Amino acid sequence: MLKLTFALIAVLFVITGLAVLNSFKRFDLRFNPIANEIRNGLNTYSSSERVALIPELFMPGELREAVVKKLNNAGFERTPSSQVWMRYQNEINVGREVFTREANRFPCNIRMYVFLGFDGQGDLETAQGTQHEHGCM
Repeated sequence: MLKLTFALIAVLFVITGLAVLNSFKRFDLRFNPIANEIRNGLNTYSSSERVALIPELFMPGELREAVVKKLNNAGFERTPSSQVWMRYQNEINVGREVFTREANRFPCNIRMYVFLGFDGQGDLETAQGTQHEHGCM
């Protein structure tokens, strides 16, 4: 019984340690192809840099439904035009769609952004990504 108790305590310490480490390193984002492409392509959290997501992740002419499904599977959600961060309002003005997801790393609040442009038939024309730090503790 004592061995079982120590084993359970050890497992709890390991799980807690991994959870704390993940909040600093965000290992889950390393296995997310879209988030990983954005993180690896940028040098900072708060610049105006963008990463081209065509042809690495998406293909020109790819159907909107297929692109949105990939983004949703990667944890991104379409941001309604009225809720787009003011910095990216111009993306809405030129007809692009904005998708976001959290990518927080302790102690900072980080959001990832994907900007998509489709032609009149719903075929992908442009896809870019970036991330921004929105404050730290």
